[in-house]
Amino acid sequence: MRSLRSLASMPTGNVPTDRTAFVCRDCAAVWDKPALEHLGGMRLTVRCDTCLTPAPPEPIDVAAQVRRTMVSVGVPVQYLDATLERGHQRQQDAIDAIQAWLVRRTGELLLTGSVGCGKSYLAMAAARAIVDRGERVRVAEMLPLGRKLQAAFRQDSSEDEVLEPYLVVSWLVLDDLGAGIVSDVIRRSVLALIDERQNAKLSTLVTCNFGLDWIAERLDERIASRLSAGTVVTMDGPDLRGVVIV
Repeated sequence: MRSLRSLASMPTGNVPTDRTAFVCRDCAAVWDKPALEHLGGMRLTVRCDTCLTPAPPEPIDVAAQVRRTMVSVGVPVQYLDATLERGHQRQQDAIDAIQAWLVRRTGELLLTGSVGCGKSYLAMAAARAIVDRGERVRVAEMLPLGRKLQAAFRQDSSEDEVLEPYLVVSWLVLDDLGAGIVSDVIRRSVLALIDERQNAKLSTLVTCNFGLDWIAERLDERIASRLSAGTVVTMDGPDLRGVVIV
C-alpha cells in the first residue's frame, strides 16, 4: 500500500505510469491492483487492506499525477516527458554529470552550450528524477523570473519576495541564465540567489547559452566565480530541436 502523497516519491522504475492505480475513497491508500474478497457464493467485493473498508476504489492515472507534480514545481509543459534515460547519446557527458550531482546532493552544476543542444531538456529531466524520488525541487526559467524581478523593482516591492520560493528549496533548476534584459536588479538578484544557496550547501543546476567568461563579463564576476566552484559541462554538437528521442 502507498499513500497518494507518496506516488511522486516512487523511483521511476516502480511508478506504474503505464496503467491505472487505485485509491481508497476513505483513507487514500493507493495500490496497483485492488484486492477482491469473496463474500458468499460468487460475489466479489473490493476491500482496502489499510482501513478494511469494503468500498469500491477510485481509479487514478499515475502518469497524470506525476505530470501534475512536474507542472506544480515549474517544469514547462513541453518538457513533462523529459527523462535522463531518453537523453541523446551526444549528451552523455552532461547526463553523467547530472547523475553525479544527484548523488552528491549539494553544490552547483552549470550546463553551457549553444542553442538547441539539449541543456533545458536535461535540466528538466533532472527535475523529473528529483520528483520521482519524492524530494522538493523548484524550476525557475530566467526570462519570466527576470520579468517578475523587474516588476517588483518598478513597483518598489521586495525582490526577496520573488526569490523566496527558490532560496531554501533543496533542489533548484535555474534555466537559461542570461536570457532577457540583463539589468542591475537581475545581476543583484541572481548573485543573492546563488550565494545564499551555496552558503546553505543546497543543490543548484544552472543552464546558460554562454560560458563562464560571458557570465563574468555580462552578469557579474562573482556569479561566475561561484558557479565555477561546482561542475561545469560544455555541451556541443548540432541543434537537437526537432530530433525525435525514443
